[in-house]
Amino acid sequence: DPEPDPEPTPKEPSPTPKPEPKPEDQSLEGLRVLVVDDNHFQLRVVKASLKKSGIELDTAVHGKEAVDFVERRIALGSDAKLYDVILMDSMMPVMDGATATSEIRVLERAFRAELRPELTMAGGLHEREMVIIGLSAEAGPEYEAGARRAGMDGALGKPCRPDQLRDALRQVNLGTFSSWKTNSKRSGMGT
Repeated sequence: DPEPDPEPTPKEPSPTPKPEPKPEDQSLEGLRVLVVDDNHFQLRVVKASLKKSGIELDTAVHGKEAVDFVERRIALGSDAKLYDVILMDSMMPVMDGATATSEIRVLERAFRAELRPELTMAGGLHEREMVIIGLSAEAGPEYEAGARRAGMDGALGKPCRPDQLRDALRQVNLGTFSSWKTNSKRSGMGT
């Protein structure tokens, strides 16, 4: 006599498929970011919200220090990546955000003018210009006009929420950041 079939064991529920990563979990790995803000609490918030994102992060507490950071990156030569994004506070001691942005744009233009053409072409290390995003509690057309004149590409309100910050950085990483400038390479448009 064959033995009767054992009682069927209840099947364990099949594991639920892992959901697709949420946009806020997408990697920003390799993005080089400089955050410039004299508010140490704001700097801590930014650092904490980007801690595990794979971003290469530098911080400065005033505009002159930001200009110095950019000069040091430029001094490394054409094989070193500049910043992908600079988050620039508007009102700081020593040098304000608009003045620092103007000085950084002058440095960047001079640096890019000396590069071999293949470095600024699609796929080149310096394909895109740096994106400078203003951080300000100020809002309205007067702030925007001054920020645009200085060479900023957009603005985030302060205090900056971590989700807004990550979203803006994702857009920069994808080359889709909404630039104020219509002739900017920053948003993938031609010059």
